[in-house]
Amino acid sequence: MNIQEQTPGPVRRDARRRALVLPTLVLACLLVATTFSSVLGLPIWIHAAVALLPSAIYLRPRVGGALTIVSLVLVSLLAALFELMAARILALPIDVGLTALFTISGLASVLLMLRAGDEFHVPRFATLLRWAAPCLGATVWFVALLWSNVAPNASPLAWITRGDSANNLLFARLIIENQGITTGAAENPVPLPAGLLALVMASNRHSVSAADVVRSDVDSFAQVWLLLIGLSCVLAGLAAISLVKGDRSGLTLAVGAAASLVPLSWFISGLAVEYGFFNTHVLLPVVVASWVAYLQARDRPAVAFSLLCVAGTVLLAVWGPLVVLPGALAVAIVVRQWRDLLAARGITLAVIVLSLGQLLWYGVVVTLPTLVGAGGSLAAVGAVYPFPVMLLVLLIAGVVCLAALLRNSHLLWGSLALITGMCSGMGILLLSNRHEATIWGYYPMKFLWLSAVILFILAVGFAGTLVARATRRGLLRWIAFAALAATFAAFLNLTSVVPGYDAKNVIARIFAGDSFGKGDAAIKRVTKLAGSSSPTLLWHSGDVDEGAINFWLLQIMSEKESDGFDLRYLAYTADSTKIESLCSILRITGAETVIVSADETLAQELLSACSDVGGVIQPIS
Repeated sequence: MNIQEQTPGPVRRDARRRALVLPTLVLACLLVATTFSSVLGLPIWIHAAVALLPSAIYLRPRVGGALTIVSLVLVSLLAALFELMAARILALPIDVGLTALFTISGLASVLLMLRAGDEFHVPRFATLLRWAAPCLGATVWFVALLWSNVAPNASPLAWITRGDSANNLLFARLIIENQGITTGAAENPVPLPAGLLALVMASNRHSVSAADVVRSDVDSFAQVWLLLIGLSCVLAGLAAISLVKGDRSGLTLAVGAAASLVPLSWFISGLAVEYGFFNTHVLLPVVVASWVAYLQARDRPAVAFSLLCVAGTVLLAVWGPLVVLPGALAVAIVVRQWRDLLAARGITLAVIVLSLGQLLWYGVVVTLPTLVGAGGSLAAVGAVYPFPVMLLVLLIAGVVCLAALLRNSHLLWGSLALITGMCSGMGILLLSNRHEATIWGYYPMKFLWLSAVILFILAVGFAGTLVARATRRGLLRWIAFAALAATFAAFLNLTSVVPGYDAKNVIARIFAGDSFGKGDAAIKRVTKLAGSSSPTLLWHSGDVDEGAINFWLLQIMSEKESDGFDLRYLAYTADSTKIESLCSILRITGAETVIVSADETLAQELLSACSDVGGVIQPIS
């Protein structure tokens, strides 16, 4: 009789549990430490990362690394959404509730690890290398941001200030003021992007003086956006390598690494930053995670279907039209694997019912009233890049051809379902615009762009996988990969179709330092002036960035005024060559408003134009 036969199973499990005591104790202590630190001002995202670590360790050997990552991403976003809604009802500080939720889930995972007696070991080098490949883009992105803090004339902060960014910041500050997300026909129908900002902003305010709140909020905005861009890079790389299970070749890793760099291009993040489309980097990880979840449906249809339901709710709270994408993938699972879903019992069945139930509840109770109340909002106008429709047509054709060449029915079904969802969503938006001057308005064009982004990421993974399968290891394989990379890089360069348009990728934009004036000087002046005890703005100050600075100052001031909408309108329309514009501003902001100016005649002009408004003229020091 050998030694293994003499050692009963329970004894071996007890031995493993004893071996787990030290690492789980370290995890629990670290979790408790970050819990208290977050109350004192540690950004909540650091606590969330620590709290999710035990869950990742527990889930990975049970469902695989890819499904673990997408599960934690999607469930965490859903938890943030529902916690923000609950905080409003219960009148709790928004960050404290989520901190407690993450702490409880982290400690529960630690207890599950001990109960199961899992073996705790350091991953092998090959495993680490496989997971390092999708992290290349995020690594490049984080290193670039760190470097930009010491590079001359770079803008490590101002890159977040373009386009709609001021609106995103205001929506987040409103959530903090309301102590959570409010629901109803007149409320923001897509509150989660602002909610994520609000959570980090609230957690960072704990140790900040009143004068520095605006600076803290802008810093928080930058933290959240840079983390979401990094997450987009990781999931893009993960989507590429998830197609080839068990393949550890160098080319497969190279494909994952290359795919992880794609979100840093102008076509994706550069354009999103240019227009202030912050929600792009909330929805992009969700849609890519939905695709990765679908890829696992062959082995775990119930888990994949449930995650797609979660993704649907998250997308309803981020950018509703894209809910058709996880919806189409979920339908594909039902059509092909309905027997497996009907065979679910116990906890698996409960998870399916719960995930589907929460999607239906959120769609009917929360989203539908706001959609009905908004009326013709889907036909709203707004600034968006004018991509040609042929771009989407080419990508659709390319993805279908690549999927067919891969000879994988699950992949082909998923691709067709995704494209069907895109066409359905586009049709609805175009129908909503049928009475407008052009049917290709703001929403259809943005939907076209986002669909093209998703298809491009899939095409990179499909094409890389095809090359890996069609070529043998050696020089020819790497030549084919280089040609493929050059083709996709050329395609990205061709996506900028407006002559003379300055299409910089997001890293180039940061190092050029031309996001908001030169470097970070203008945004730093905004945060300093906005922290003053009295409303403050510039007028004939001699600052070349005066218009942009006043735009941000007026937007921030609008929160505290009863005529906030009128002040926000003036932020867009005020003309520094007309004294009447300044009079209109002062009628809203009051006589205590400080006007920083180098114009010695401004006081007399104000007295002549609008003697009833007042204002304190402060000369340039």
